[in-house]
Amino acid sequence: MRVDFAALKTTRKRFMERLADDGVGSQVHYVPVHHHPLHRAPGSVGTHAFPIADRHYGECLSLPLHQGLTDEEVGRVIDAVERAVGEPC
Repeated sequence: MRVDFAALKTTRKRFMERLADDGVGSQVHYVPVHHHPLHRAPGSVGTHAFPIADRHYGECLSLPLHQGLTDEEVGRVIDAVERAVGEPC
């Protein structure tokens, strides 16, 4: 999912902590290639050369998503996200 953490007056870390407090794991799975150490070497592309990728990276968050989730588990994830969004973090 994409979240405007600044608009929620929180950070991704704190938002993830709120989800974890509700028993919902979350991760950031897709780090832009230009942020990986190999691409930070002298003469490589700068880490701010791709502003759209950087913006997406700053807002993305992976939630539990697989074919084995029950309706109850999906409901728990939705409820946890709603609580994290609806309450100041």
